[in-house]
Amino acid sequence: MFKALVMACSLAEPTQCTIFEDTIKLRETEELCKVRIEEMVEVIQMTMDYPVEYRYKCEPKKSV
Repeated sequence: MFKALVMACSLAEPTQCTIFEDTIKLRETEELCKVRIEEMVEVIQMTMDYPVEYRYKCEPKKSV
């Protein structure tokens, strides 16, 4: 199981970053996690007032 994480950092101020975590559910495969990250980035882009650089990771988690 994988948790999708996206970090958005301002291009003007690279130390100004926000981390977004998927709160819907864990993904069964890393590939499905990457698909979820793409969805998250699309939504995040609509909310940002300034240009940002994105970094992401699919963090392995044990299912509960």
